[in-house]
Amino acid sequence: MLGRRPKSIQKNSKELILGAAVTAFAKLGFYGTSIRSIAKTSGCKQPTIYHFFGNKENLFWVSLRVTHLTFKRRMLQQLQNKSSLQEELVAIVNGILQIHEKEPQGINLLFKLIYTSPPDIQKKYAEQYAKDFEQIIERTFLRYQEKNGLKRSLFTHSLYSLVLQLSTVGSYQLQGHSVEEFIEYIVLRNE
Repeated sequence: MLGRRPKSIQKNSKELILGAAVTAFAKLGFYGTSIRSIAKTSGCKQPTIYHFFGNKENLFWVSLRVTHLTFKRRMLQQLQNKSSLQEELVAIVNGILQIHEKEPQGINLLFKLIYTSPPDIQKKYAEQYAKDFEQIIERTFLRYQEKNGLKRSLFTHSLYSLVLQLSTVGSYQLQGHSVEEFIEYIVLRNE
Protein backbone atom coordinates (compact mmCIF):
# COMPACT_ATOMS: atom_id res chain seq x y z
CA MET A 1 0.00 0.00 0.00
CA LEU A 2 1.26 3.45 -0.85
CA GLY A 3 1.40 6.01 1.91
CA ARG A 4 1.40 3.55 4.80
CA ARG A 5 4.38 3.32 7.06
CA PRO A 6 5.83 -0.04 8.00
CA LYS A 7 4.45 -1.44 11.27
CA SER A 8 7.81 -0.99 13.04
CA ILE A 9 7.78 2.74 12.29
CA GLN A 10 4.11 2.99 13.35
CA LYS A 11 4.92 1.23 16.63
CA ASN A 12 7.89 3.51 17.23
CA SER A 13 5.77 6.62 16.53
CA LYS A 14 3.08 5.40 18.90
CA GLU A 15 5.66 4.77 21.65
CA LEU A 16 7.23 8.21 21.11
CA ILE A 17 3.82 9.84 21.38
CA LEU A 18 2.92 7.86 24.48
CA GLY A 19 6.23 8.69 26.17
CA ALA A 20 5.82 12.39 25.42
CA ALA A 21 2.20 12.27 26.59
CA VAL A 22 3.02 10.62 29.94
CA THR A 23 5.71 13.21 30.60
CA ALA A 24 3.51 16.15 29.58
CA PHE A 25 0.40 14.99 31.45
CA ALA A 26 2.49 14.22 34.55
CA LYS A 27 4.06 17.65 34.49
CA LEU A 28 1.15 19.84 33.40
CA GLY A 29 -1.95 17.75 34.06
CA PHE A 30 -4.74 17.07 31.61
CA TYR A 31 -5.87 20.65 31.10
CA GLY A 32 -2.36 22.12 30.91
CA THR A 33 -1.26 19.74 28.15
CA SER A 34 -1.94 20.26 24.48
CA ILE A 35 -1.79 17.83 21.58
CA ARG A 36 0.42 20.38 19.86
CA SER A 37 3.03 20.22 22.65
CA ILE A 38 2.95 16.40 22.64
CA ALA A 39 3.45 16.44 18.86
CA LYS A 40 6.42 18.77 19.19
CA THR A 41 8.04 16.74 21.98
CA SER A 42 7.45 13.39 20.28
CA GLY A 43 8.60 14.58 16.86
CA CYS A 44 5.33 13.37 15.35
CA LYS A 45 2.68 15.41 13.59
CA GLN A 46 -0.68 16.13 15.23
CA PRO A 47 -2.62 14.07 12.64
CA THR A 48 -0.47 11.06 13.61
CA ILE A 49 -1.53 11.48 17.23
CA TYR A 50 -5.19 11.70 16.25
CA HIS A 51 -4.74 8.65 14.00
CA PHE A 52 -3.41 6.51 16.85
CA PHE A 53 -5.38 7.89 19.80
CA GLY A 54 -8.43 9.70 18.44
CA ASN A 55 -8.49 12.61 20.88
CA LYS A 56 -6.77 14.08 23.91
CA GLU A 57 -9.04 12.28 26.39
CA ASN A 58 -8.22 8.89 24.91
CA LEU A 59 -4.49 9.71 24.81
CA PHE A 60 -4.66 10.64 28.50
CA TRP A 61 -6.59 7.44 29.25
CA VAL A 62 -4.09 5.24 27.38
CA SER A 63 -1.17 7.03 29.10
CA LEU A 64 -2.79 6.46 32.47
CA ARG A 65 -3.65 2.82 31.77
CA VAL A 66 -0.16 1.97 30.52
CA THR A 67 1.40 3.66 33.55
CA HIS A 68 -0.94 1.87 35.95
CA LEU A 69 -0.37 -1.55 34.40
CA THR A 70 3.41 -1.00 34.40
CA PHE A 71 3.31 -0.16 38.11
CA LYS A 72 1.12 -3.14 38.86
CA ARG A 73 3.40 -5.52 36.95
CA ARG A 74 6.49 -4.17 38.72
CA MET A 75 4.85 -4.45 42.14
CA LEU A 76 3.90 -8.07 41.47
CA GLN A 77 7.46 -8.82 40.30
CA GLN A 78 8.76 -7.42 43.59
CA LEU A 79 6.69 -9.96 45.52
CA GLN A 80 8.23 -13.03 43.91
CA ASN A 81 10.36 -15.31 46.11
CA LYS A 82 9.50 -13.65 49.41
CA SER A 83 8.91 -15.82 52.44
CA SER A 84 7.19 -13.57 54.95
CA LEU A 85 4.60 -10.84 55.23
CA GLN A 86 7.30 -8.40 56.29
CA GLU A 87 9.48 -9.22 53.28
CA GLU A 88 6.57 -8.74 50.89
CA LEU A 89 5.52 -5.41 52.43
CA VAL A 90 9.11 -4.15 52.30
CA ALA A 91 9.26 -5.30 48.67
CA ILE A 92 6.07 -3.36 47.83
CA VAL A 93 7.42 -0.13 49.36
CA ASN A 94 10.86 -0.58 47.82
CA GLY A 95 9.21 -1.34 44.48
CA ILE A 96 7.33 1.95 44.55
CA LEU A 97 10.51 3.81 45.52
CA GLN A 98 12.39 2.15 42.65
CA ILE A 99 9.63 2.96 40.19
CA HIS A 100 9.71 6.57 41.31
CA GLU A 101 13.47 6.70 40.97
CA LYS A 102 13.38 5.33 37.42
CA GLU A 103 10.16 6.96 36.20
CA PRO A 104 9.02 9.81 38.46
CA GLN A 105 6.59 11.06 35.81
CA GLY A 106 4.53 7.87 36.22
CA ILE A 107 3.70 8.52 39.86
CA ASN A 108 3.04 12.16 39.01
CA LEU A 109 0.61 11.06 36.30
CA LEU A 110 -1.37 8.93 38.75
CA PHE A 111 -1.50 11.93 41.11
CA LYS A 112 -2.62 14.25 38.31
CA LEU A 113 -5.46 11.86 37.56
CA ILE A 114 -7.03 12.70 40.89
CA TYR A 115 -6.66 16.46 40.70
CA THR A 116 -6.55 17.48 37.05
CA SER A 117 -8.49 15.11 34.85
CA PRO A 118 -12.06 15.22 33.59
CA PRO A 119 -14.54 13.57 35.98
CA ASP A 120 -15.49 10.88 33.46
CA ILE A 121 -11.86 9.72 33.26
CA GLN A 122 -11.57 9.74 37.07
CA LYS A 123 -14.71 7.63 37.30
CA LYS A 124 -13.58 5.20 34.60
CA TYR A 125 -10.21 4.74 36.32
CA ALA A 126 -11.86 4.23 39.71
CA GLU A 127 -14.20 1.60 38.28
CA GLN A 128 -11.57 -0.33 36.32
CA TYR A 129 -8.26 0.03 38.15
CA ALA A 130 -8.36 1.81 41.50
CA LYS A 131 -8.77 -1.35 43.57
CA ASP A 132 -5.81 -3.17 41.97
CA PHE A 133 -3.22 -2.02 44.49
CA GLU A 134 -5.51 -2.61 47.45
CA GLN A 135 -6.13 -6.15 46.17
CA ILE A 136 -2.39 -6.81 45.93
CA ILE A 137 -2.00 -5.70 49.55
CA GLU A 138 -5.04 -7.68 50.68
CA ARG A 139 -3.77 -10.86 48.98
CA THR A 140 -0.36 -10.34 50.55
CA PHE A 141 -1.88 -10.19 54.04
CA LEU A 142 -4.16 -13.16 53.38
CA ARG A 143 -1.30 -15.26 51.99
CA TYR A 144 0.21 -15.20 55.47
CA GLN A 145 -3.16 -15.72 57.19
CA GLU A 146 -2.93 -12.21 58.59
CA LYS A 147 -6.49 -11.23 59.41
CA ASN A 148 -5.74 -8.01 61.29
CA GLY A 149 -7.64 -5.37 59.32
CA LEU A 150 -5.94 -2.56 61.25
CA LYS A 151 -2.52 -3.60 59.94
CA ARG A 152 -3.76 -3.86 56.37
CA SER A 153 -5.52 -0.52 56.62
CA LEU A 154 -2.49 1.16 58.20
CA PHE A 155 -0.20 -0.22 55.51
CA THR A 156 -2.58 0.74 52.68
CA HIS A 157 -2.95 4.31 53.95
CA SER A 158 0.80 4.56 54.49
CA LEU A 159 1.32 3.42 50.91
CA TYR A 160 -1.11 6.06 49.63
CA SER A 161 0.75 8.64 51.70
CA LEU A 162 4.02 7.46 50.14
CA VAL A 163 2.68 7.85 46.59
CA LEU A 164 1.16 11.25 47.39
CA GLN A 165 4.39 12.53 48.89
CA LEU A 166 6.49 11.18 46.01
CA SER A 167 4.22 12.85 43.48
CA THR A 168 4.15 16.24 45.18
CA VAL A 169 7.46 16.58 47.03
CA GLY A 170 9.54 14.13 45.01
CA SER A 171 10.98 12.27 47.98
CA TYR A 172 9.78 10.41 51.05
CA GLN A 173 10.97 10.63 54.62
CA LEU A 174 10.26 7.98 57.22
CA GLN A 175 11.36 10.23 60.09
CA GLY A 176 14.83 8.68 60.23
CA HIS A 177 13.67 5.07 59.95
CA SER A 178 14.43 2.54 57.25
CA VAL A 179 11.67 0.94 55.19
CA GLU A 180 12.30 -2.31 57.09
CA GLU A 181 11.84 -0.59 60.48
CA PHE A 182 8.68 1.09 59.27
CA ILE A 183 7.20 -2.23 58.10
CA GLU A 184 8.27 -3.95 61.30
CA TYR A 185 6.38 -1.30 63.24
CA ILE A 186 3.20 -1.93 61.24
CA VAL A 187 3.45 -5.72 61.38
CA LEU A 188 4.74 -6.35 64.89
CA ARG A 189 3.48 -3.40 66.94
CA ASN A 190 -0.12 -3.78 65.91
CA GLU A 191 -0.63 -7.35 67.14
